[in-house]
Amino acid sequence: MSQTSTQTTYSLNGGTTTANGGDIINITFSSLNGIDDAIAIAVAEALKAVPWPAGVAFAMAISKNQTTNVSWFSDGTTDPIELT
Repeated sequence: MSQTSTQTTYSLNGGTTTANGGDIINITFSSLNGIDDAIAIAVAEALKAVPWPAGVAFAMAISKNQTTNVSWFSDGTTDPIELT
């Protein structure tokens, strides 16, 4: 017997830079928590809209990764043992 599950992960990666250095921003969301494209994009748009101070450069990338897993299970007491 097999079971299929799919998960989508959204990652927002970026940061700010100034003449004195910078900060890193990494945020990861999962569809397991109800996050979808609209929510991930809304968070990215909110970060982009921050009124960063003069001299601060902000850059960000957003990625969407979807993973499908198929798992097989079997009764280990059968003869022969089969994964179907």
